[in-house]
Amino acid sequence: MMISKKHAVMLALVMFCVIGQATAQNQAEEPEIETHNTKYQPNTGFIDVLVNLPHKFIQNIDQYYIEIGLVMLALIYILNYFNGKNTNLKMAATWVQENREVFDQNFAAIGVSNGKPGPILDEDSANGYKFYATGRVNCNYALVSLDLQKRQDLLSMYVLSFIWPEKDRVTIEIPIDLKTPIPIVFAAIKKREVKKMQEANPDIKGLCRKLRYDSLANDYVVLGEFEETTDYVLSESIVSMLNKNANLIQLLSFSDQRYAQKLVLRCEMLLSSNLKQDGKKYSTILRGLFYMVDQIVNYKMSQGARQKAEQERQALEKAREKENAEKRNEELQKKKEEKRKAEEERMKSMSKEALRKLEEKEQKREQKKKLRSKYVKV
Repeated sequence: MMISKKHAVMLALVMFCVIGQATAQNQAEEPEIETHNTKYQPNTGFIDVLVNLPHKFIQNIDQYYIEIGLVMLALIYILNYFNGKNTNLKMAATWVQENREVFDQNFAAIGVSNGKPGPILDEDSANGYKFYATGRVNCNYALVSLDLQKRQDLLSMYVLSFIWPEKDRVTIEIPIDLKTPIPIVFAAIKKREVKKMQEANPDIKGLCRKLRYDSLANDYVVLGEFEETTDYVLSESIVSMLNKNANLIQLLSFSDQRYAQKLVLRCEMLLSSNLKQDGKKYSTILRGLFYMVDQIVNYKMSQGARQKAEQERQALEKAREKENAEKRNEELQKKKEEKRKAEEERMKSMSKEALRKLEEKEQKREQKKKLRSKYVKV
């Protein structure tokens, strides 16, 4: 037997009222509790309101099912927001906790911002967290960004995620402290991420080419400037780290073209759904990253490679300047065209007398320009 929407809502309200009535009766039998100078009386006001709901409202409940549905939807959205936010916070805190020992061993201070003690996790949003570590040789700091799924957003999680699926990610950026700058742009990246990476990073697109590395897992594509540099970066231990953690590491890169020409090591990883089990894997990756920092500081680039790298950077800078100039010209032409069209529209609404005066004004302006040009030639 099928129950209609109207009957289902009415049945729920009746049951709620019956339970409320029973609760009210039980609370009415409770004894008074004295506390200092006042007496405690059970509060049954809200239950009395429910029990004494107007019969007219119950009889016409079908007129309010839209409002009831909207209220229920709002409650579900609010509950999901807090539940999703707490889930994300718990995941971020668990990741930090599982890997804190590695940071304690390598850095003097954790959770420090602008030289002042602060929280371990800085919350950027309900699904974004940052974690700082400072005080280590060969690097300025380590910045860990945890970009998690928008679990607090009902629409994103249960609708948009089917169109644009998102994954929990951890990104580590380490600016390296070098006495002599080293011109390096290198990336080991998952095949499916190559196009997206090149579009987001003009330095990789403009300076790197594909290099073949048979020892590396087939999931990865290596982009670099010189085999000399890439061979040094992809040492045996780093190749082993990438191969063993290919399901986690999505990107491993060096670039001197981002943070004020400072060499930066960047690693992007997926966040495992089982952090308790995979916590040691992240600790191994972190130790590998800190090893890479110490190794790159000792790298001695050949003079030929350095000269060629500097020439390519100069060419890339010229190409950027040309591209920016073209964009500025396009914007200027677009504004001129918009101004011309607006002027034409304004002239259409003007009277003949106003048009005649405008033409005379333009003629005088042109004559002044011609006179100025004659004086300049003389």
